[in-house]
Amino acid sequence: MVIIPEKGFAGLTNRQDLAKPVIAKVNGVAVGEGFETVLACDLAIAANHACFGFPEPKVGLAAIGGGGLHRLAQQIPLKNTMHLLLTGHIFIAEEALALGLVNQVVPPEDLTAATNHLIASILSGAPLAVRATKQAAMDGLNLSLPEAVAIRHPAIETMESSADATEGLLAFAEKRAPAWSGT
Repeated sequence: MVIIPEKGFAGLTNRQDLAKPVIAKVNGVAVGEGFETVLACDLAIAANHACFGFPEPKVGLAAIGGGGLHRLAQQIPLKNTMHLLLTGHIFIAEEALALGLVNQVVPPEDLTAATNHLIASILSGAPLAVRATKQAAMDGLNLSLPEAVAIRHPAIETMESSADATEGLLAFAEKRAPAWSGT
């Protein structure tokens, strides 16, 4: 019997309430629970020697504990999902990139710099806008487009009436960098 922590592997896989973006920085082997954790993140950067996969069928299990097999099926085409799940195939970072499971593959010595660059890029946006964007995107995943567009998100409403929304438009008009306040 596999025991899964209340919030899931790495405190992530059983949580759908994280407002902030979560980035996986993969510098080695991410199989089984490790791969489930990567799939639970919003973004992923991998060193070129990283590998991924669900070897669970080879040991009489299924990647169900952290929702991995379901997340994989939501993130890549079904035929690719079934191949990876049923064979237990372990694959390299470049294959993960081709499948859309990671955003970038870099040499190990560039992993921290690439991750920091991604973080800086996210931080260049208004905090309330980043939070609202993530909430709206995640809430609409399993809805039709008309249903997703019709939802009123509290985070979107907060963002729309924020000082940062005004600042962003003003900075754009004045051709300067915005000074976000988070309010």
